[in-house]
Amino acid sequence: SLGDRTIRIYETKGHTNCSLTFFIEEDSVLLASESTGVYVGDGEVIPSLLTGYRDVIDSIETCRAIKAKYIFSPHSLLVDEKAAEKYWDLCRAAVDEFKDITLELHRKGVSEEEILERQKERWWGPYCKEEQPSAAFEINTKAGIAAILKEFN
Repeated sequence: SLGDRTIRIYETKGHTNCSLTFFIEEDSVLLASESTGVYVGDGEVIPSLLTGYRDVIDSIETCRAIKAKYIFSPHSLLVDEKAAEKYWDLCRAAVDEFKDITLELHRKGVSEEEILERQKERWWGPYCKEEQPSAAFEINTKAGIAAILKEFN
């Protein structure tokens, strides 16, 4: 506890193996880890998969099961109420799309560098460009691509 608040801590792997999510029970506030993705507004989540697809899915479902009233997404703060109703579906759809793009291109014989470029075209929009240097985005995306290929090949 912290003062008169109870804080539950959940292991939520996916961005890293040590990612954590925090839930403040009395206020029904969830501080989600980057493993679940980053909400950028307008009903869109940017996936942040580095350790593995299954890790991310497990983390999303762990957070969904908490049924928090208020969700704070990493880097973007409070998820608006309208989006909060479908937030975990948005997270799941983003990581599924990342996986599907990677596997579809890989099966067509596309190189990992070309897969990176396609993923960058899809995900590195105005929000990412403002918040994250291209080199950092590419390092993380390469790790995500490698994790998908390892897990599904």
